[in-house]
Amino acid sequence: MKRIIILSVVSWFFCTFLPAQETAQFTFRSHLNDEDYKKPYDQSMGSSFLGTEVARKMYIVRNTFTYVEEPTPTSPTPKTIIRKPRIYNAVKKQVSYYEKMAKKGLMPVEQATANAIMVLDKAYSAFYGNSDSFEQYLKNAKKPEQIEEAFKAVILE
Repeated sequence: MKRIIILSVVSWFFCTFLPAQETAQFTFRSHLNDEDYKKPYDQSMGSSFLGTEVARKMYIVRNTFTYVEEPTPTSPTPKTIIRKPRIYNAVKKQVSYYEKMAKKGLMPVEQATANAIMVLDKAYSAFYGNSDSFEQYLKNAKKPEQIEEAFKAVILE
């Protein structure tokens, strides 16, 4: 019984008196005016439930973060290599989450589209910057809400 009381007092102490964790902020130089990022939409870019703008930006982000390594004699099939996989996988997960929320009617399509564009814009700019701390932060973000919080903490200059 004493152990339970001591354990509950200690846990209450840690929960009450430890300072709250500060929100992280990540700053990257904006690359949204790059010519590659302003390519007009065409049918080869695919489609998205959230519209052509999300499909266009997802296509550009996919081509920025990935490349295909040619086959070699020891590896006869081409390999797709992902640069900065934590950011890329977080973007894919988040855009998919927004599409599902909009399809189910749990989030207005306009809001889901705006959120997806925000994530894609910040991911594109993070690709060109030193994103080690941001990638480490994303490593711990498993739920879509945590990933969204991480991208909202990104500031583009």
